[in-house]
Amino acid sequence: MNKKQLILLFAGGFSAILAGILLMMFADHRNMLSVEQIRDRVNVLQRSYAMPVIPNKSEITAEVLNAERGEFPQVVLTLQILESKDISEFGNLLKQGEIIKAGPQYIYEYKAGTRQIILNHPQNIQNFQAYYALPQDRLKAIARAKGSPPEGIGGDGGAGGYGSTEDMVWSITDINRIAGQEPDIGLELSPAPIPIVPNRSKIIGSVLKVDKKSYPEVELALRVLESRDISDFSNFLGPGVVITVTPYYLYERGRFTPSDAQNSKNLLAYYLLTGDIIEAEATLRTSDSKTGKGKLIWIISDLERINQEVR
Repeated sequence: MNKKQLILLFAGGFSAILAGILLMMFADHRNMLSVEQIRDRVNVLQRSYAMPVIPNKSEITAEVLNAERGEFPQVVLTLQILESKDISEFGNLLKQGEIIKAGPQYIYEYKAGTRQIILNHPQNIQNFQAYYALPQDRLKAIARAKGSPPEGIGGDGGAGGYGSTEDMVWSITDINRIAGQEPDIGLELSPAPIPIVPNRSKIIGSVLKVDKKSYPEVELALRVLESRDISDFSNFLGPGVVITVTPYYLYERGRFTPSDAQNSKNLLAYYLLTGDIIEAEATLRTSDSKTGKGKLIWIISDLERINQEVR
């Protein structure tokens, strides 16, 4: 934020506070304005300055119009507000139909003088799902007026200042994606033939069930929609076959690092919802990779979620 923006911000804030005090004094002496009317008028005064109230905190439901990703887990989402409810002490600026830019709010810590995201913090784990958002997704979240977008993504870095809600980036937290249409699992499913190990297939599948384990582990039930063999064996994953899969992760000394390029892509599995369509590489393995014995399991990697309207 430059000096001009700071001056405008403080000037607008001081004007709004002064206006609010005068309105409350007027209401107290004349007994004509309710508290809600006062808040409405303060908000109108703020809008006359075309300057959002900071802080502002709103509970929103929004549709994703665009997702601009930087290095994991940084992303700026362009959101269209569908519903908005004020949960701060100020009037709600976000109205139905408004378009804002919003980045997920993360918890940081300082290590060796460097500011780093706490990768295992529960709030961060929940908000990582913003990184995997696609256009037409619908999200519920808490939005706060923030300011400029992260450096390098999200446009001009807030050069537009605080002229309107569209000129600034909002931070969002407590993010939850709203599930789309539930899959029809009542159809008769064709059984899979006897598995051949090893087997690798490129598949498109529909998520029937999500069973989250301890983060980041998750087990998915997938119905295969399309399948293409990419190994030396015949592909037996035909349309209609249902398989249980887990994502492939790399661990370093027993520690999961979501910022690893492969992990950040496969972590998508943890945030999937029933009805999602994904493309992935599915590999059949045994639970004991050293001996080749044990339970047969499917591992998926190189995940990508597909908008159903695109197919």
